[in-house]
Amino acid sequence: MWVINNVNVFRTFSKRFVHGAVAIENDHFFRFVTDIHQLEIDGSTKVIDGKNRYMVPGLIDIHMHIESSMTLPGPFSAKVLEYGVTTVVADPHEIANVFGLDGIHLYLDMPTVMDVYYGIPSCVPSTSFDYETSGAAIDENDVAQLLNHPKIRCLGEVMNYFDVIDPSGSTTIQKIIHTVKTMRPDMPLEAHCPSVSGNDLAAFMASGINADHTLQTPESIVEKVENNMFLEIQEKVITPENIQTILSHHYEEYVALVTDDVSVDRLQCHHLDGVILKAVQAGMPIETAIYCATYTPARRMHFIDRGAIASGLKADFILLDDLKTWKVHSVVKNGMLMVEPSKGIYPRIPTVSVDSKFRHSIHHDLMDPSQFLLQVDPGTHHVNANVIVINDSTNATQWEKIPLDVHDGIVDYQSAGLSLLCCIERHGNDGHYAFGLVKNAFKTSGAVATSLAHDHHNLLVLGTNATDMAQAVNTVIDMQGGFAVIANQTLIASMPLPIGGIVSDASIDTIADQLANVRQAMEQLGYHHHNNIMSLATLGLPVSYRLRLSDKGLIDVATRQFVELFE
Repeated sequence: MWVINNVNVFRTFSKRFVHGAVAIENDHFFRFVTDIHQLEIDGSTKVIDGKNRYMVPGLIDIHMHIESSMTLPGPFSAKVLEYGVTTVVADPHEIANVFGLDGIHLYLDMPTVMDVYYGIPSCVPSTSFDYETSGAAIDENDVAQLLNHPKIRCLGEVMNYFDVIDPSGSTTIQKIIHTVKTMRPDMPLEAHCPSVSGNDLAAFMASGINADHTLQTPESIVEKVENNMFLEIQEKVITPENIQTILSHHYEEYVALVTDDVSVDRLQCHHLDGVILKAVQAGMPIETAIYCATYTPARRMHFIDRGAIASGLKADFILLDDLKTWKVHSVVKNGMLMVEPSKGIYPRIPTVSVDSKFRHSIHHDLMDPSQFLLQVDPGTHHVNANVIVINDSTNATQWEKIPLDVHDGIVDYQSAGLSLLCCIERHGNDGHYAFGLVKNAFKTSGAVATSLAHDHHNLLVLGTNATDMAQAVNTVIDMQGGFAVIANQTLIASMPLPIGGIVSDASIDTIADQLANVRQAMEQLGYHHHNNIMSLATLGLPVSYRLRLSDKGLIDVATRQFVELFE
């Protein structure tokens, strides 16, 4: 047994800090006391002076995607442990959309320095092969196999709303949900259901799904919680209005703070701790924010062994020098010191090797600039285009109809300030592609291409001239995945992602610098957004509101109908 004395301990069940001492035995908490003498210890017990620091339970993030940080589970776990994150539940649907069951097992089998559990990717592809081409599919037989794995904690976010409520009762997602409810009836079913309300929400939840992590408004928060839906609040959902709604309705028990997606350059600064601080800035008491990043997520995922500093629970905790800035003094995992920056103590990153079969996933020939000319009938002088409109504060898009001139059969989208978007099938089918037009993207000549296109991860290229677009996408093909930004036929930033076209096994510092350069290069070309990397990557996501482009064409997400580019 050892003891930390003279600390302000977060008391979960009263949501307050109390000064005292905590005894730790092996990997679990033994007892909290307000006076160390209550422990009746002798001189042989090691006692550490906490120097009036703040002691909080290890943070628990129950909705996130490791692949969004463009790294592998080992390096990811070592980095987030520095911020006090000791448990995550990751949904590996990005790697699953490229490699299927093999990709999931790639992540399941990798060693980590904190606890990484997983949700089963429920929607691979996110809709169906009628609307997008992914590299693999997950069905009820795959799910049945995964349900026996000890690291599986939930069914990952269900996105294809239309298939959930299909009256046939025979869609793949309906079969998956039935399999889960039969084999593990107490397992949480997670969802992605933005803008679903009323009878539609009731029909969706009738399947047994009862959690959502997407965009919310005060009205949607009330409707969903009052109908027994647990809400996972990510950074972009945190507004003063949303936080006030949670507090005024006393919904804290039905809310957890989560990260969802944290790009690797931003991972250098924060993880779930950043979400806590933003919630506090928006009006949530720090005690409530800690509660919603420790205890409520533990309860949601049925972790009965963690989430609070209490007798018998896992000894995962953080000592903070400063509560307001979340300055970490040290992090203890399973009763063992893992992080203490002032002494240069950091977790050792587990070493892994990735089989070469995961490094060759871009199956497409190099492309020619002529393939990026937006051609129509030579006799046409004007077209009316359906245009994707980027919002600078959210990944949701809008839809506008914009008239464009045509010169010699080539659509002049540039004069209207638009950019051309192309989504190219890259998983080894026929390499087909589709075009879209985007407003509020590039302001100058150039292009960006990537193989990180949620969730199908086909090739996306966005630009304002055919030559740069071809060079950008060919650079990504040559790298076997990643990002490339071209201006005036010159490569100005790149980031290789050779594992599945979405992940790198280089060091976090290396890939963070590369991504920061890509982000800056996109901004130089005029792509201004609070997260331009994620904004670009989701332009092809056919379950995210409102108009999107997959390799099959433009899709109205609200109706799941294809839309012609020109009317």
